[in-house]
Amino acid sequence: MNRTSVFSFRLSIEERRIISDLASQYQRSQSDVIRLLIRDARKKLPNLGKDKKNHGEKENDPTSIES
Repeated sequence: MNRTSVFSFRLSIEERRIISDLASQYQRSQSDVIRLLIRDARKKLPNLGKDKKNHGEKENDPTSIES
């Protein structure tokens, strides 16, 4: 899979340490660990994104950052 989109966010020192520890435990990169956690969360929320457009955001939703 070709990954061209970049997403960044702020972490506390503790959160960064947790990601680093998970990456070491899984012997994967920190990015891979985040991807694995996102996919695992998605499996646990089977209705996430259904009946919605634009990456899970409601069309014409005033709370959407793309509005």
